This record gives sequence, C-alpha cells and structure tokens, in this order.
Amino acid sequence: MTIAEREAVGEAEWSLLDEMLSNYAVDARAAPRGRDAGALAHEWTDFAELGLLELACGAADDPVLGLFVERMAQAMRSEALVAALGAARLVHTLGEGRHASLLADFARGEAMILPIGLTPRSTPARSRIVARAVSDGYVLNGALPAVEAADCAHWFLVAATLPDDRPGLFLVPADAAGVDRETVRMLDGGHGADVRFSDVPVGVDACLSIDAVASLAAARMRGALLNAAEMLGLMRTLFEDTRDYLSVRQQFGQPIASFQVLRHRIADMHMAIAESRACLYRALHQGAPGFAREPGLNDAAIVMTLRAARLIGREAIQMHGGMGMTDELRVGTYCKRLLMLEQTHGGIDLYLGHIADRLREG
Repeated sequence: MTIAEREAVGEAEWSLLDEMLSNYAVDARAAPRGRDAGALAHEWTDFAELGLLELACGAADDPVLGLFVERMAQAMRSEALVAALGAARLVHTLGEGRHASLLADFARGEAMILPIGLTPRSTPARSRIVARAVSDGYVLNGALPAVEAADCAHWFLVAATLPDDRPGLFLVPADAAGVDRETVRMLDGGHGADVRFSDVPVGVDACLSIDAVASLAAARMRGALLNAAEMLGLMRTLFEDTRDYLSVRQQFGQPIASFQVLRHRIADMHMAIAESRACLYRALHQGAPGFAREPGLNDAAIVMTLRAARLIGREAIQMHGGMGMTDELRVGTYCKRLLMLEQTHGGIDLYLGHIADRLREG
C-alpha cells in the first residue's frame, strides 16, 4: 500500500491488524484442516471470533475486509467467505432492519447466508431461476449447479428473474419446502451442491427487492474485488512455498535458488504480486476520505490480479517440478483454487471488455 493509503486507515491500526492476521495465517497453515463440511463449520467459528462476520453486517471499510480475506486465503481458510460476506452486506443494506436477528446469528457464526445467482457467471438475465408473483408473495423455480459450500448453508439469497425481466432478490431458508441440494465436489477439492428450487414459496417480507439492478451491479463489482483479494492470499502462499523450495532443493552441489535465471523468475513473481496488491487496495479505497473515484480502476485491478494469478500458478508448479502436480504438496490445490476463482466472477475477458468499452466511449 502507498503511504497515503496507510494514513487513510491509520498506519498503526492497519499494521496491528495486518500483523494479527498474518500470525493467524501462519498458525493456520501449520495446522491444515480438511475440506469437508465439518472443517468449514470450524472456520466459520474462527471468522466469528475474529470479528470478521460482524464487520460484514455493518459499514466496514472494504480495504479491511479485503485484508481479512487475503490473510484467510493464505491458509486456505477462505472457502465461500467472499460470497457469504457479499450476501450479508446485501441483507443488511436492503433488509431495512427486518432481518436483524438473522444477521446477529450470522455475526456469531451460527448462520451461513450464501448467494445464488449473484455472480456474473449466473446473472439473473441468464439465470435458470425465475420468480412468479402469487397472492401472498412469490414462487421460485429453477436450478444453479456447483454452488460452493451450498451444502452447508442455512439461508440462500437468491437472485431470480421476474416476468418483466427485472432481477429480484429473495431470502430463502435452505431447508424450505421445495429446495433440493445434491452435494458435489468442486474443482479445487472443496465441496458444494447443485441447488434446485421447485415451487418454493417466498413471503413478501423475504423479498428484499423487485428491481435490484443497481444493488446487484455494485455487489458484483465489490465481490469481484474481494475475490481478487482472496487470489492475492493464495498467490502469496504459492510465492513463499516456491521461494523456500528453491532454497532447499540442491542441484550441482548448491541450492537452485543460486541460479540466476530462477532468481529472476522468483523476482518476477514477487513484483507481480506487489503490483496487483497496490492496484487492488487502491481500488478498494475508492470513495474513502481523501480518495477520489477513478473510472476503470476496479476493472484494471481485477485484470492485473487475474494475469498475476496465471503467472504465479504456472511458475510455482514449474519450479517445483513434478512435485508441484502431486496431492502431497499444497501447490497444486492452491493453483486449482486460483483457476476456480478466476471464473467465479466472470473471467478476465469480462473486465477487459469493460475497459475496451470505456476507451471506445472516450
């Protein structure tokens, strides 16, 4: 971060928070957990004890949430975290106090709220989920495949298409009549579920919005930025593991870290992470006191992070050799999660398209 950015949040407070979370990440990496539903429940308890979930229910600064997500990702403790934070913020913003008890349960780690159909890969215009108005509310029908951690969710925040093509947002209990979940294994080895809604009744109070275009657009961009923060955390661990491996791997009687070409490549990895992080946190600071909004900065930050992720993943596997492809090392798992996250919020072409459109408009 730049000096100005550190001053904006308070340099001492930021350093203290960063140190605390870094120590947590180091300890967590030393005691890896499984990727099953039970492990996620433990992680959710940790998030609540750290105060992360309560921050999401209020007006927490995005840079602070970004730092939390980044550090959790370093220890692979970030499964479904960005999605849940985004869902909770929407419930807090649009719920107008109607769901205070649910948000209190979320803050304590006792209820997980996950979004359905909010990411660009499943926008309501392309979603398989539709909402139909009835006398006492709405009825939802449709399905969405491979929703991360959906098998553990207590509530779903569903984006569904109304008959006039407007996007609506509905809060649905995961155990409601007509909601069916079939557990699946995700690309990175984690867990999720195919979720199907069959004539699911939704009351009027559970409808957060029947014209959520602006709210969804803001939530998607914010989610994409926090998704990039998660990727940064994964990249930092891949960089550190690769750097340490080069220091212990011997060839021709000396550590291969002494070979100039590998030193240049590890330096390129470090620079890619540093550049992406600087741009990302500048984007997260937009709108804060002393920080103007810069058109295109969000898209640029996401593009830089996605490009860096490809570089870091490729170099980490290549410099580990064949070991980088095995399940015994976490390198392969982290790289698989990077690939999964790359497509979660639309992929690099979506954001390059935004930049190109802005350039054409002058």
